[in-house]
Amino acid sequence: KQWYQRRVRANRGPSTRITITTYRKTCEIVVTGDTTGLEIIADVCDIFHLPEPAYFGVRVKREGGFYWLENDESVRVACGKKWIEAVKVMEFKIRFFPPDLTRITDDNIIHTYFTHIRDEVIKGNMLTDPTTAISLAALILQAESGNYDPMVHDADFIKQADCLSSRYSKDSSAIINNIAMEYEQSGRLSPIEAYLLFLERAQKISECGVEYYSTKDKGGSTFNIGAGHDGVFIKHNKLDNLILFKWVNIVTMRYDQKFLWLEIEDKKPSTFEMANKEIARIIFTAFIAQHNFKLGRRLSPFKTYGEKRSIKSKSSNDDPDSRTGSITATPPASEPSSRLTGPPPKQTLETTFSRC
Repeated sequence: KQWYQRRVRANRGPSTRITITTYRKTCEIVVTGDTTGLEIIADVCDIFHLPEPAYFGVRVKREGGFYWLENDESVRVACGKKWIEAVKVMEFKIRFFPPDLTRITDDNIIHTYFTHIRDEVIKGNMLTDPTTAISLAALILQAESGNYDPMVHDADFIKQADCLSSRYSKDSSAIINNIAMEYEQSGRLSPIEAYLLFLERAQKISECGVEYYSTKDKGGSTFNIGAGHDGVFIKHNKLDNLILFKWVNIVTMRYDQKFLWLEIEDKKPSTFEMANKEIARIIFTAFIAQHNFKLGRRLSPFKTYGEKRSIKSKSSNDDPDSRTGSITATPPASEPSSRLTGPPPKQTLETTFSRC
C-alpha cells in the first residue's frame, strides 16, 4: 500500500463535512476529531488528482495563527475541543519544494506549483529585483493569456492584469512597456511550457518556498524566521534584506520553552523568542520537516520527479508556423549533501539534532 493511502474511518466519533478551497479549486471532505493530517492530504489530493501527496500539507488555526498539521497528528490533538470550528477554515497548501521544480513530470502538480508561487510573487511576499519581477509578469501573461497579440495585449490590458509584484507600481510606464516587450519576446509557448519557464526563473529567488513566522530577538525587535530547501532565513519586516543560515552550516537546532536556538558553525548561538512554548515546538517541527525533505527522505519514493525538463522557446521572429517551444530532458544534477544527518529527533522540550 502507498504511504498516503486512506485509513478506514468507521466508528470514529462525530464527524463534520468541510469545504476546502485552494488554488482556485473547491472540494468537500468528511473530517472527524481523529482524522490525521495524512488522511486529509490523501483525500484532497485524490479529489484534485494530485499524484504526490508528499509535496502538500494542511494548516489549521491554532493560537496565534495557522500552523501545519503533522501527518500523524489528529485535528483533535492539534485544535482541542474546538476542532470543528478550526477545521472549517483549514488550508490545503504546498508545503515542500523539491530542489528543481522543472524535474516534476506531472502537469497537474506543475500547474499547482505555478499557482502557488504566482500568488506569492503578486502579493509581494518574495523579494524580487525589477528585472525578475518584469520577467515573471510576462510569463504569467504568457501562461494565462496566450501568445502576445499587440492588438489585444496593450498597456491597458497589462495594467489590469494581475501579474506584477505588489512591490512595484503599474503606474510606471517604463515597467509596463518592459513587461510588454518581455511578453512579446517570450515566444510561442504552451501553458505548461510557460509554467516550467516561470518556475525555473522563480526558483532562482533565494526565498522561494520559504514560509515565515514572527519572532523576537533578545532586544525585543520583531522580525520573521522561516525555513526552506536552502536553510533557515531571517527577514526583517522593514528591510528588504535576508540572512540565510544554510543547513550545512547549522550544527545544532533545538527548542526550550518558548525559545528556538540555532548554533551556527563558527558563530555564537542565536536565540529566537516565539509566542509560547507550543508555538516554538510547532515551528521547530516544521523546520525539521524541511530539513528532512532537503536530505531526500521524502523525495526518493516520488514517481513524478524525474529528469529535468528545460524549455527552448521559439520567438515569433524565428518561425511563424511554430506554435510551441520544445521540452528537452537533461540528467538531474546531484545535490550537495548536508552534514545534518540522522533520524528525526524525539519531540521533547529539549530537542537537538547534530551533524555526524
